[in-house]
Amino acid sequence: MRNPKDRIREIDNRLEQLPKGTLTYKNINGKKQPYIQRTVEGKSVSCYVKLSQREQVLAEFEERGKLSEEKKRLLAYVDGLQNILKRNPYLNAGAGCGYQDFKDFACGRQFYVDKTHFIAEWVYRDAKVTLITRPRRFGKTTLLSTVETFFDPRFADHPEYFEKLRVWGIKRSENCLEWFLLFPSVLGTVREQTINRR
Repeated sequence: MRNPKDRIREIDNRLEQLPKGTLTYKNINGKKQPYIQRTVEGKSVSCYVKLSQREQVLAEFEERGKLSEEKKRLLAYVDGLQNILKRNPYLNAGAGCGYQDFKDFACGRQFYVDKTHFIAEWVYRDAKVTLITRPRRFGKTTLLSTVETFFDPRFADHPEYFEKLRVWGIKRSENCLEWFLLFPSVLGTVREQTINRR
């Protein structure tokens, strides 16, 4: 899809070129004569249209109507996107390729899709093994980095990394964010700790 803001600018430019108002007919000497009628500074103004230009003017009015409807839809779409960006603090950052560490995203400089609800769902599952299958470049390594950062004791005193994300708002029990964890890191070491995330 093209950038909607660019399309809105194109529509505005075209609307400036098209005639404004409505096409009406007046009886002059017993003949119906086409006129463009519009309001300028609170006054009704009429402009005569030659019969030979009538079809072109009708087509231009039809085009104006279609473009106005398209602009209305695009403005609603852009407004909806702005509302999404207000609710998701990481979505207004730039998208980059090759970033896999959650800490790169937590600073707010990169585009981040919040999948932290997985952490709470995963912890409360009664499974010995969890298999995460996704196609290439779908964020498996980033998700593991997010889980590791969430449970890393070095970040226990830094709620700013997660307080705006979904996992922070999930309250399944009184001690939802306090778990005993045996966490094998990506490097193969094992840490055993109680983590308090409040």
